[in-house]
Amino acid sequence: MPEGSSSTVRIFWPELNREELIKRIREGIKSVLNVLPITKVVLFGSYARARHTAASDVDLLVVYRRA
Repeated sequence: MPEGSSSTVRIFWPELNREELIKRIREGIKSVLNVLPITKVVLFGSYARARHTAASDVDLLVVYRRA
């Protein structure tokens, strides 16, 4: 570490509301439907319960049929 630098790291996440997240998930699903026969997508965790924070991850269960 260069002399005089700080060992403190700050990470900032973009704000993503639940509605925007669901919109992006739907767009992503549409983009892979030709490749993967998805039958169900379940959002669970803090975003599903509307208790997410800026540091929350997105929990998805994706179910598809085997070819």
